[in-house]
Amino acid sequence: MNTIRNIFSGKVSINFGGLQNLSWLNLGKNNLGTWTTNDLHFITFLTNCTKLGVLVLDSNRFGGALPFSLANLSTTMTGIAIGNNQISCFIPDGIANLVNLNALGVEFNQLAVTILKSLQMLFLHENILQGTIPCSLGNLTMLTQRLLEVNDLLGNIPPSIGNCKNLILLTTRKNKPSGTMPRQLPRIITLSVLLNLSDNLLSGHFPAEVGKLKNLISLDISSNMFSSEISTTLGCTSLEYLCMQDNSFIGSIPSTLSSLKSITELDLSCNNLSGHIP
Repeated sequence: MNTIRNIFSGKVSINFGGLQNLSWLNLGKNNLGTWTTNDLHFITFLTNCTKLGVLVLDSNRFGGALPFSLANLSTTMTGIAIGNNQISCFIPDGIANLVNLNALGVEFNQLAVTILKSLQMLFLHENILQGTIPCSLGNLTMLTQRLLEVNDLLGNIPPSIGNCKNLILLTTRKNKPSGTMPRQLPRIITLSVLLNLSDNLLSGHFPAEVGKLKNLISLDISSNMFSSEISTTLGCTSLEYLCMQDNSFIGSIPSTLSSLKSITELDLSCNNLSGHIP
């Protein structure tokens, strides 16, 4: 059932429980909901839909908390998208029962989140996540995409993130992680789409190992406190975007940057670089 991109509005009062063969429900990008507490009560009826695999509720006006019945949805569930609403509180712990769930989108809400080991895509950006980045994120070895940007996370980026050997995209933009970049991070050779660590509090040396990410297209470490020289081994030959501005890099611009033939944007401004431009 697909009603995406219409102008339906108000509370969802349909009892979907009678649609026992329903496998896909997409109510996204409407004006459904009233920003109030019981907006998502209809999810309880969906627990009778034993063949349901995908639930899309993003970009509506749903408010309140997620009902505990979310954890009782069919174990055939592979994707849930509830981003861009005003949902608050916690995702129910029991969501771990959805053993086949591999995509969870909760961006642009006010949620704290329980993690599922089977996830391949985890979108947590623009919530109210606080505290340190948990080491347990390294247990999500199936992840290919992880977005943690625009939260209030702090502390060190855990070295266990290096266990996520399937990542192609990682962004922690606009948080407060500090310390050095763990050397395990650039050893994730699958990183190819985006590595964005900008607007954080990272400092010290920028690991030379980043140069081994031969397939990386976009690297953004701007607005941190890196204070080393720019590595001469930055050989990410597929790079199109390299943003290193607003740090404290010293020394000269390495001539090896001229070998990045695919570059369309290079920003080294607001550092302490000197010498000649190669």
